[in-house]
Amino acid sequence: MVGIATPDAKQSESYISTAALFYTFSGNAKDEKVVIRLPHVWKDVWAELSEARKAQIDEQDRDVVRGLRALVRQRHDQELEDGVIIQGAFRGRGAKHTHDSGDDGGQDRSRQSTANGEYFQKIWAEKSSTRKFQMMLQSRMQLPMWNFREQVLTAVDENQVIIVCGETGCGKSTQVPSFLLEHQLSRGKPCKVYCTEPRRISAISLARRVSEELGENRNDLGTNRSLVGYSIRLEANTSRETRLVYATTGIVMRMLEGSNDLQEVTHLVLDEVHERSIDSDFLLIVLKKLLIRRKDLKVVLMSATVDADRFSAYLGGAPVLNVPGRTFPVQVRYLEDAIELTGYTPADSGPDKMVDLDDDPAESEGESTKSDISKSLSGYAARTRSTLAQIDEYRIEFDLILQLIAQIAVDEHLRDFSKAILVFLPGIAEIRTLNDMLLGDPRFAKDWLVYPLHSTIATEDQESAFLVPPSGIRKIVLATNIAETGITIPDVTCVIDTGKHREMRFDERRQLSRLIDTFISRANAKQRRGRAGRVQEGLCFHMFTKFRHDQLMSDQQTPEMLRLSLQDLAIRVKICKIGGIEETLGDALDPPSAKNIRRAVDALVDVRALTQAEELTPLGHQLARLPLDVFLGKLILYGVIFKCLDMAITSAAILSSKSPFSAPFGQRTQADNARMAFRRGDSDPLTIYNAYLAWKRVCQSAGGGGKEFQFCRKNFLSQQTLANIEDLKGQLLTSLADSGFLSLTEDERRALSRARFSGGRGRRQQQFYDIPRRVNLNSDNDVVSASVIAWSFYPKILVRDAPGSKGLRNIGTSQSISLHPSSVNRGRHDLRWLSYYHIMQSRAVYHAHEATAVEAFAIALLCGDMYSGVIVLDGNRGRFAVPDWKTMLVMKVLRTRLREFLTRSFKQPGKLPTAQQEKWLDVWQRIFTQDFQDRSTAGIMSKG
Repeated sequence: MVGIATPDAKQSESYISTAALFYTFSGNAKDEKVVIRLPHVWKDVWAELSEARKAQIDEQDRDVVRGLRALVRQRHDQELEDGVIIQGAFRGRGAKHTHDSGDDGGQDRSRQSTANGEYFQKIWAEKSSTRKFQMMLQSRMQLPMWNFREQVLTAVDENQVIIVCGETGCGKSTQVPSFLLEHQLSRGKPCKVYCTEPRRISAISLARRVSEELGENRNDLGTNRSLVGYSIRLEANTSRETRLVYATTGIVMRMLEGSNDLQEVTHLVLDEVHERSIDSDFLLIVLKKLLIRRKDLKVVLMSATVDADRFSAYLGGAPVLNVPGRTFPVQVRYLEDAIELTGYTPADSGPDKMVDLDDDPAESEGESTKSDISKSLSGYAARTRSTLAQIDEYRIEFDLILQLIAQIAVDEHLRDFSKAILVFLPGIAEIRTLNDMLLGDPRFAKDWLVYPLHSTIATEDQESAFLVPPSGIRKIVLATNIAETGITIPDVTCVIDTGKHREMRFDERRQLSRLIDTFISRANAKQRRGRAGRVQEGLCFHMFTKFRHDQLMSDQQTPEMLRLSLQDLAIRVKICKIGGIEETLGDALDPPSAKNIRRAVDALVDVRALTQAEELTPLGHQLARLPLDVFLGKLILYGVIFKCLDMAITSAAILSSKSPFSAPFGQRTQADNARMAFRRGDSDPLTIYNAYLAWKRVCQSAGGGGKEFQFCRKNFLSQQTLANIEDLKGQLLTSLADSGFLSLTEDERRALSRARFSGGRGRRQQQFYDIPRRVNLNSDNDVVSASVIAWSFYPKILVRDAPGSKGLRNIGTSQSISLHPSSVNRGRHDLRWLSYYHIMQSRAVYHAHEATAVEAFAIALLCGDMYSGVIVLDGNRGRFAVPDWKTMLVMKVLRTRLREFLTRSFKQPGKLPTAQQEKWLDVWQRIFTQDFQDRSTAGIMSKG
C-alpha cells in the first residue's frame, strides 16, 4: 500500500480495514457477501482491489504459460537429438529383462516352493517327536473334540467355511486351531492360522495352553522357538516362526482395514461367535465380501450354543459340525435355596446403603410379578419367603454370597463342592468389593486363596487362578462373563452366579449411550452353571429366583449391533472401503433399522467426522482409532491440541462410565451439598473432575490408604468408581498414544504401563500416571476447559432465549429442556449458553445431563458456520451477529487459523506446530486467559 494516501486518519483506518477484510474474505463465494454490508464508497475500493488482484493473477498465469512453452520446446529438441540412442537402449533392456524372467525366475520360485514344503515338514517332524508333545497328546486325546479331528479337517478341505458348534468343555478353542496347524505343516503346506477371541485374557490363556500342548517350554511362546503367539491391543507376542496366532477380534478388524485382504492368513477361526459382539458381527459382514475375493481363505466359526444354523444360513449353507461336551451333572439351585440354606436376613436399609445417582428409582418389579414370585415359593419356610420379599433382585447381596460360601464349605452334603468356587459378577467394581470382603473376613483367612480375574488386572497376577491349589487349600475365583465361555478354569466344582452382566445400550434417537447392569439370558445362565461340571459332579447357585429364570429372562442375549451406537461401525465401513454405510450394515446377521443407521450417519456429519457425501474427514480418521463415541473422542483429541488433556481424558473416562457421587438413603441433601462443595466453572464435568483431583491428592499423600476411605465417606464419593475411572483413564491414554496423536517418550510409556498394571491380587495402593505438562498447561483454566467441552460436544448446545427466563431450548431439536436436578447449574437463570453430553427423558420432562456453561465468544469461535459476519449454528437454529468490522475481522482470522491448525493436527498427528501456528496459538491462549468481560469481543450479540 506504499504510495496510497487518505485525507485523514479515520479514512486511513477505514481503508486498511477494508483491505484487511478483502484479503481475509475474498476467494470464498459465501464469505465475499460481506461486501454488501460496506458503505458505497468502500464497495468501490473493494471492486478496485478485486480488479487489481485479477490483473495480478492473469499476469502470473501468463508467466506460467510462457515457462511451460519454453520447457516443452527444450524437451522436444532433446528428444530429437537423443531419441535413437534412448529407444535402442530400452529395446535392449526389455529383451534382456524378458529373457531373464522367463528362465531363472520360474526356476527360483519352483525351488523356493519345494524348499518351503520340506521346511514345514521338518518343523512339524521335530515338534511332534518330542517326549513332551507325546505326553500332552495323551491328554488331548481325552477331549471330545479329538474324536472329531478327521471330520473337521475333511470339512475344511472340502468347504471354504464350516461351523463347529461345541458345548462348553469340548476343547474346540484349543484343538481346532491346532488341528489346522498340524494338518498343514505335516503335508508341507504354508500355514498362518489366526484365531479371534473377544477378550485379551482369552487370547493369552489359550495361546499358552496350545503352546504347552505342542510340547513347547513355558517361555517359548511368541519366540522363534514356538509356533504359537498372541496379539492383543498394546502387545504382539509373535515372531517370524509363528504359525498360529490367538488375537482379539479388534486386532483382526484392524488388519482388515488394510488393503492386502489378509493375504498372509491361510485360515481364520472365529471363536465365541454366539456372543454376538458388535466386532464379531461386523467381522462376518466383511468376511462375506472378502471370501469372494479370497477363494483360498478357509474360515471356521465356533459357537458354544445351538444357534449355529442361523450362522450357516447367513454364510450360504456352511456345514455345521456338532460336538458334545464333557461335563458331569450339575445341581442347580436358586436365590430362594441360598436363603433357605443360610438363614440369611438382609441388613436394615439404613444410612450405609448406597444408591447410585444414575439409578432410576422407578425401575422396580410390578406388584403382579412379586405376587407370582411369592406363589412359586409355597414349599419354602415362611422366613425364607419373608426375606425374599425384602430383597431387590436387581442388587447384589454381597453378605449373602459370603454366608453362602462359608455354608457350602462346612455343610456335610456340600463340602465336596467347595474345592474351587467360581463367582460371576458384573464388573471390576463388584469384583473389588467381594475381593476385599473375603480378604477381610476371618472365615477365609486360612486355607483359602482368592483370585480376581479381569482384563484390567496384570496378566501375571491372574495366571495362578488356572492352577490347581495344593491339597487342603481351597480357592475362590471372582470373574465377569469372561469365564462363561472365553476362558476355562479346569477345576471349578461350584458356581455362584449373580445373574447379571454389564451391558452398553444406545438410543440412536436420543443419541444416548449408557452402561447398565442387566440380567443375563437363559443361554448365559446355562453356560455359567456348565462351568461347575468339568471334573466332577458340580453345584450352581443362581442368585435370582427360579421364577425369574423360567418366566422373565430372555432366551438369548440381544446382539450388540441392535443395542449399541452405530457411529463407530459407520466409520469402520468407510475405513474398510466395503461399500455404502446403510447397504453394508443392512447385510448383517441381525441388521439394525435403516432409521438408526441414518441417524448415526447424520450424527457423524454434524460432528464433521463424515462429509455430506459420507466420506471420512481427517477428524474422522482420528476418531476411528479411539475406543470412544465421537463426542468423547473429540474431547480428548481437543484436549491434546489445546493442552488440557488431563481434564479432557478424565472427563471422558467419567462420562463413559458413571458419576462417582452417590447418596445414602435419607441423606440426599447432605450428598448434594457435598457435591456443590466441589463446584467448578459452572460445569458438571468440571465439578466431578474437581472431586477426582481432590481424591487423587488424598491417595498420593502420606498414609493415603486410610485417609482415602474417610475422604470418600465424608464427601459421598464411591471409592470403587473413582478407581475404575483411573483404570479407564489409563486405557484411553494408551489408545491415544498408540494412535500417534499423543507423542510419549519411552520413559513416559513405561511409567504409563507401570501405573496401569502395578495392581496385584488383594488390596492395592492406587497408582496414578501424571500426564506430561506440555499437553496439560490449561487443565486448570476453566474458560479453556469449558470451551473445549463445548467444541467437542457441538451441536449439543442449549440456549436461554430470553435472558433471566427459566426455559432452555435445545438448538438441535428446538425442544424445551430442563437441567437435571443434580446439575450444579440448576436454578442458574443467568447462564445463556450451555453445552451438554446427553439428554434423558423422565416421565414427560427432558433432562440435560453433564451441562457446562460456556461463553458466547467461545461458541462463535469454533462452532457453526460464518456467513457475511453472522455465525449460524445447526441450520440457523442459533445465530451470532457480529457488531462491527473489527470484531468480524478478529473472529474471521482466528476461526480460520484455528481450523487450519485443527485440520493439520488431524491430518498429521504428532507433528509439531509451525512457527506461524505457534503464534496464532499464543494469540488464542492470551485471549482465553483474560476475563471475557474485558474483551472487545464480548460485544458479540446472540440470537436464539
